[in-house]
Amino acid sequence: MGDRLEKFVQEHNEEFDIYSPPAGTWNNIERKLKKKKNPVIRPYWAWAAAVLLIAVSFAWFNNRQATSHPVLQEIQVVTLNPELVNAEVYYASIVETQHQEIAQLGKGYPDVCNDLDKELRSMDTLYGQLKNEYQVSGGNEAVMQAMVENLQARVQLMNQQLQLLKSIIAQRSAKGHPLESM
Repeated sequence: MGDRLEKFVQEHNEEFDIYSPPAGTWNNIERKLKKKKNPVIRPYWAWAAAVLLIAVSFAWFNNRQATSHPVLQEIQVVTLNPELVNAEVYYASIVETQHQEIAQLGKGYPDVCNDLDKELRSMDTLYGQLKNEYQVSGGNEAVMQAMVENLQARVQLMNQQLQLLKSIIAQRSAKGHPLESM
């Protein structure tokens, strides 16, 4: 069958060539093929994907941090400086003692205690970032100082919270409403 088709095409070849393309058609086709660009992922899509990944990671990390109690979290030992370990233990014990006292005094003031817990979680997140930076930097003294200042700020925050609760309780007691919440 292939032979008959080939023979037919050869016999009627002139009939097939009645139409010819205008001059330069092949040049135009070649030029258009060269201009055709490969599909490229736009850079802003890559940026959007990266931002989304970071946002999801941040939300997951914060949710994970929020589910654990900020004061009772396990203290990770920094092997680079034993003084820092001692400072962590010292300040953590002070904060824990103060937190227990605040929990007792603040039973009737849940808003005050919730705000404190949010602030402690924020400080704990910052401290974790500083600890990572400290380990990555090989024990940078400035980072260690920032870590100690974070621990000291927690103690100051707890002292302020205790004073606030004691003041509120004293005012309520003076008015004859000893444990009424705000």
